[in-house]
Amino acid sequence: MFLSLLCHGGATDIDVAVYPFSPFVEKTSDNEWHGVTFDIIDALNAVQSDYHYRPVVTSPYRVYAEMYMGRFDMLLFQDVSWGWDVNKVIISTPLLDYSECYVARYKAGRDQNFFNELNKLTMIGVRGFHYFEKKTSLLLRDDSQIVNALLRDRGDFIRLGFYRLQDMLKQDPELRSKLIISIHPAQNYHLRAIFAATSDISIMVFQEHLASLARLGLLDDIWKKYGIQSRVDEDSTLDCNFK
Repeated sequence: MFLSLLCHGGATDIDVAVYPFSPFVEKTSDNEWHGVTFDIIDALNAVQSDYHYRPVVTSPYRVYAEMYMGRFDMLLFQDVSWGWDVNKVIISTPLLDYSECYVARYKAGRDQNFFNELNKLTMIGVRGFHYFEKKTSLLLRDDSQIVNALLRDRGDFIRLGFYRLQDMLKQDPELRSKLIISIHPAQNYHLRAIFAATSDISIMVFQEHLASLARLGLLDDIWKKYGIQSRVDEDSTLDCNFK
């Protein structure tokens, strides 16, 4: 990626890839983008002037090739196991713990034992996301669509990110009675920043910027705004036991 110094008072533009991944990147019904990543970008631009971080929208199924080609400088909140070729990108230390939860439609007589034989069931997933389950019956555009499809019995179960599920249940408390959620996480991750090999910013500089946000309390403010537990622990998990 060529160094861009044309705008923002001589600051170097840093293109940050974004695609729908709640609560980090979300799109409203009015086609407005928001989320954790956008708040962090705004905060990073507020605390320093050497670099100008700017979001660039892509999709989960294009982002890999585009990162390898150098279209973007970086991408936030990714796990290496999501299909990244570690020989083609640069990976930061963990930024945040993250878990996904197994979710099924509640039916009379259905309990936690339902999740014991997922290999015999079919999953509804989001197009472009990476799953370890092989029997995916349906791929849809986003989390809202897969929940609606689940409630219409178009598949047996889905995987939802902990924070996305937390937000859905907060927005629609009646949804909880329609679902059964496995108390055991589907997968635990340590989300990181991914940098293109041609990135105009180094991991060291980015982490210095992030450390500035932490010192000023801005990072904690963002975590609290979205109900995120700001911990990074190799042995930690997020409990999917939603009451």
